[in-house]
Amino acid sequence: MKKVISLLLSIVMLTGVLSLNANVFAAGWLEKAVSVEFDTHYTLNVDANNPDSNNFAYGWNIGLKISVPTKGNIDYYAECSSKSVLPTHIVVYKSNNLNNKVMDLDAEPQYNSAYGTYNINHNFILNAGEYYILLEIYDYRDDVRDGKSDGSFDTIIGYKPSFSNTSISKVTAKKKAFNVKWKKASGVTGYEIQYSTKKNMKNAKKVKIKKASSTSKTIKKLKAKKKYYVRIRTYKTVNINSKNKTYYGKWSGKKTVKTKK
Repeated sequence: MKKVISLLLSIVMLTGVLSLNANVFAAGWLEKAVSVEFDTHYTLNVDANNPDSNNFAYGWNIGLKISVPTKGNIDYYAECSSKSVLPTHIVVYKSNNLNNKVMDLDAEPQYNSAYGTYNINHNFILNAGEYYILLEIYDYRDDVRDGKSDGSFDTIIGYKPSFSNTSISKVTAKKKAFNVKWKKASGVTGYEIQYSTKKNMKNAKKVKIKKASSTSKTIKKLKAKKKYYVRIRTYKTVNINSKNKTYYGKWSGKKTVKTKK
């Protein structure tokens, strides 16, 4: 059986066509695909000579499953001291439908001389939903897929939701206070205003705005005739790994205002 599989894989390589859903591997890696959490380190074991012993693996294929809560950036990273067990092809499918391929990436390992390791890194955007990720392992030692790849590699899948930043449109001085107006952002949970009497924002105070539709806020109980530096950023809270996590956008440029007496 191994010889037949090797022959099939050789034909795929020679023709340059990848059609995993048309061979015996399709059901295998899907059935063994394991749900992984974002921003969590995993060590994946590969033993192509003994597929049933693999952790997450089926033959030369490793199946992972992720659940994207809302549209966001996915950062896939893998690292190993030897490139022989690193994935060299990454395919992403929407749900468990192998006819719904949304991403097909080559993953040529890069050598990091500072640490003496090989790594691959890919960034891509996915919409909300459940996805299956196929990691293909290619054995560099013999330059053929002969089932000799074995070992382990470290991997992590990072995630950050997509949402826009904002900027301050106007700051108006008031009696021992000031009013901040900003541009409404899309896809956010709210905003965070930061203000300080120091240009470097040392000892700055923060005010969180929990309504995404808000575009104005008056900061009160300040010192009279005092100069303040003000900036703002957006934030988005999503449920990740069964817990709520808040992601922050970039700080806007600072604006200054001097409160009235």
